[in-house]
Amino acid sequence: MLCALRNQRVTEAYVYGSHAEQPEWVQENLLRRDAHPENLVQEQLAMIPPGAQGHDAAIAAMTGDMPLERHLSWRLIRSSKSI
Repeated sequence: MLCALRNQRVTEAYVYGSHAEQPEWVQENLLRRDAHPENLVQEQLAMIPPGAQGHDAAIAAMTGDMPLERHLSWRLIRSSKSI
């Protein structure tokens, strides 16, 4: 999906649809939206996870505190080593 979007050019019509042909309508609605303080607040979309305190904590952070033995990938690794 993202590969297809990577080469797609974003146009006003793609973003605003049929309203792209009426820029005064879009401008009016953007002004109305910006009149509300909650629409002007910048939101934090992502953050770097805190550093793990040791190997076991790092594994727990990656697995969501689920024991490694319950993860399919861990079982596959263990079974391939025993062959």
